[in-house]
Amino acid sequence: MNDLPAGNSDTRSNTYDLRRAMLLGILAPIALLSAALVLVIALWAERSLEARLQGEIELIARAVAPSISTRLVDSDIHGIRESLDSLFSIRRVYGVAVYNVGGELLVAAGTADNTLRGSLAASGVVSSGQDEGGYREVDGQTVYAYFTPLLDRDGRIQGLLQITRQRQEITDALTRLHLTAWSLWSFAVVAAIVITLQLYRRLIGTRVAMLLRSIDAFARGERELKLAIRAPREFADIGNSLNSMARATREAEKALEKKQDEERALQRRLDQSERAAEIGRVAEGLAHELGAPLTVIDGRVRQMERRPDAPGTRIAMQEVRQQVQRMGNIVRQLLSYARRENAGHDAIELANLVGRVCQGSAADAPQPELSCTSHTLTHGDRVRVEMAVANIVRNAQRHALSSVWVTVERRGGNAIVRVEDDGPGVSAEDEREIFKPFFSREPTGSGSGLGLAIVNNIMQEHGGSVDYSLGSHGAIFELVFPATDNEDSR
Repeated sequence: MNDLPAGNSDTRSNTYDLRRAMLLGILAPIALLSAALVLVIALWAERSLEARLQGEIELIARAVAPSISTRLVDSDIHGIRESLDSLFSIRRVYGVAVYNVGGELLVAAGTADNTLRGSLAASGVVSSGQDEGGYREVDGQTVYAYFTPLLDRDGRIQGLLQITRQRQEITDALTRLHLTAWSLWSFAVVAAIVITLQLYRRLIGTRVAMLLRSIDAFARGERELKLAIRAPREFADIGNSLNSMARATREAEKALEKKQDEERALQRRLDQSERAAEIGRVAEGLAHELGAPLTVIDGRVRQMERRPDAPGTRIAMQEVRQQVQRMGNIVRQLLSYARRENAGHDAIELANLVGRVCQGSAADAPQPELSCTSHTLTHGDRVRVEMAVANIVRNAQRHALSSVWVTVERRGGNAIVRVEDDGPGVSAEDEREIFKPFFSREPTGSGSGLGLAIVNNIMQEHGGSVDYSLGSHGAIFELVFPATDNEDSR
């Protein structure tokens, strides 16, 4: 009779439910207390019943004692026998007998002792003249024997009347009493359990199941909860609270969605503003970088127009060609910076790639000292990765005083290309600007300011990063690539 849904068995396997708590916490104590009460009442009823059964014999004895006393005075043995036979015919009487003062049997009906010599009860009645009863053995049977004195006309004891009743009859009556009491108690406990379970199912179980289904639905994303529990009041309050929580959650989610939409719109506007600002910076840098060679070209062309046959015309033409080549190089670097798509990813052994870059470096610059602590694989566009490494190495050579150190190592799950020089490094105010396009502290014509910006773009394309720090010798740049353990792809 389980009205609750299965739910999460891991969290419920070691706990008890409300139904079991009601049975163990309420009914069990009530059953124990009622059992103790039944036991007390049964003991009291047992004593009362035993006293009543014994009292019946005592009443009979007191009722017939005067007539038997008179017949005993008159020595009417026949009359005494008739009286005893009439008493013996009563169903409750097991035996009846008349004894003389010495305890010798005179007349008996049913089972009786032949003598009362040695009976303390009989001796007590003779000596005190008071009635007395108790349990004793008669002919192998345990009986309740009641003694009453038989008096003559002067009030002297002339004999004893004994009436007995079997103890088994009393015991059977007491057993029936106990059986009836415990049967009624058992029936009451079972009825209480059944009623409690029915009330639990109707008042608690179905409502708890309804609440759990609603909570599960809420956990699955449903926000239209309409719990209609009117009673009991506590469950109605819980249902109303869940309905209110669902409405509040729904409104909060709508507000959150609206806020997220506003944030996305704001982010798009911010991105557009950043792109516009970046375009402005690129345009400014491009104008700055192209302005100088265009000025030179314009001046040389005007000079050649005025004096086409002058001796310096050939030199001017060479200078014009150099400036055009410089502008072409700037445009190519700008295109490389703007490139976002990869031609394809291959397995790259960084140690070999870095070695080729170091071997192909300019002869008139400090030569890199290469150190490979491990052979590390990564995946990427080989041409773009080589461009990033070459730009970092050339940047170090351009700023180094005498030495450049290049190290390829594995650190955790990343492949690291570490390039260090003994140059002056980057000032603190320029650290945030060095990866922006056209940023450069070098004199005009010495560099385009696109090298580190291109490196940063390439590393972002490959899921890595480029980091700068100031070391003990000078600037340190680290290219951080995601490493791969697939040695078969070499």
